[in-house]
Amino acid sequence: VSAAGHSAGSGALAMPPDPAGFSFDLERDLLCTADPAAGRFTSLNDAWERVLGWSREELMARPYKEFVHPDDVRATNAATALLSQPGEQLTRFENRYRTSDGGWRWLRWSVRSDGATLIGIAIDVTDERRAESRIKAAIGDGRLIAHAQPIVELASGRPVARELLVRMRDPD
Repeated sequence: VSAAGHSAGSGALAMPPDPAGFSFDLERDLLCTADPAAGRFTSLNDAWERVLGWSREELMARPYKEFVHPDDVRATNAATALLSQPGEQLTRFENRYRTSDGGWRWLRWSVRSDGATLIGIAIDVTDERRAESRIKAAIGDGRLIAHAQPIVELASGRPVARELLVRMRDPD
């Protein structure tokens, strides 16, 4: 995405039309550009408003680090510092962003730098993180039980594979 892909009227990032007539569903992708020297977003797509609840104007008016969870600021600063050189990129970096109602959403980032501008795509992985936490808690509480058993070939009686069975007990 470049400055040419920025829609001046709406402030949203726009993708050029595909000559083959295909369209991309970018509703879940949070697209942005940012000025790392100023520490501010310079353009955002509509998904930011849907995911975080802030208007794009509110998000661009304040330093982006003001929206980052306090426990994630150090890692976010380190990641931003890595992107100070042209051509540098970062993938699968995760941090939490504050929502307008005071909650937090986990974002997974892919960011590239041209030296002066950061170009990023983030996806909301909050539900994924919550599911992982529930599974870890179930394992820790002994509610998630896994058992492996062999799959035996009838003709030879030899094990040819293993089947993993997983059961979750209801909490008492």
